[in-house]
Amino acid sequence: MSLRHGINILISVFLFLSTANLETAVNPVTIAYQGSIYEIPGYISEGVISVKCSDIVNIIDKEQVYEGENIQYSNELITIRKFTEITGLKIRWKEKTKTIIFTGNVKPSKLSNNDIKLISQVLAIDWLNVKSKEDAFNYFSKFLSPSLSKVMAEDVWNFVKEPTDWHFSYSLGNLSLLDEGVKYKVILATIIENQGNKHNEGYGLFTIEQQHSGEWLVTGMRFSWPNN
Repeated sequence: MSLRHGINILISVFLFLSTANLETAVNPVTIAYQGSIYEIPGYISEGVISVKCSDIVNIIDKEQVYEGENIQYSNELITIRKFTEITGLKIRWKEKTKTIIFTGNVKPSKLSNNDIKLISQVLAIDWLNVKSKEDAFNYFSKFLSPSLSKVMAEDVWNFVKEPTDWHFSYSLGNLSLLDEGVKYKVILATIIENQGNKHNEGYGLFTIEQQHSGEWLVTGMRFSWPNN
């Protein structure tokens, strides 16, 4: 069993966006905005992505929407391109993780050593040594947000409390800072899955946020394995 196959210990099943020439079809659209990751229903027709106005405005700050465009309470469809024209936001499409990134930041700065450390901790497999669910929560809370640590602790403990045969490790490849604000960053990472002499390349999208305590923690993760 690998991280991509078992119980989704660190890898979420990523339903990716089709861009085929279809009649209007519902697909989950993954959106990164101000350090958080969301999924909303998307509607695709001839390769053009549309979403319900009410869904997208629940994510984007209402202050971003021009007063002359009353789309806040509409259930009508709006194309992603039209929405960016209204809000003035920039859009980045990351093919590797099938994610739409809304940003007002033209050029992010460089990643810090702490950013790299956080992502590296996500990929470590020391969770195999936890002795209880509480132990697992304490382990993950060093680098994951409380809500994410709770979910991961539950999944990990359900996995490690039974006998298991684990032969995989994970390492970081290239890292790119896609977007940032005062208290958040969105990072794209190349991930190498290792099993003996076999290697598989995938991608991870991570959001990290500065907490009230001042420390930075991972608050969201999405993974994609092209060869899966």
